[in-house]
Amino acid sequence: MLIPVPPGKDGLQEQRDIAAILEQADERIRAYQPVLDALADLKRALMHDLLTGKVRVNHAIDQILSLEAS
Repeated sequence: MLIPVPPGKDGLQEQRDIAAILEQADERIRAYQPVLDALADLKRALMHDLLTGKVRVNHAIDQILSLEAS
């Protein structure tokens, strides 16, 4: 399989620059992963509470509206 590479003698440096940018993006993704995992756990718990009737939707909406009013 052919992989295109930047042409010319600056091609190697351009590849390194691209690799550095991609590594920075990967670092940011890794940094946010624990937050995403925690939010997924919270969503799962909230959905469980709502679907089992432990929390009533109307009561939750009333609480949100009262917080916004204050």
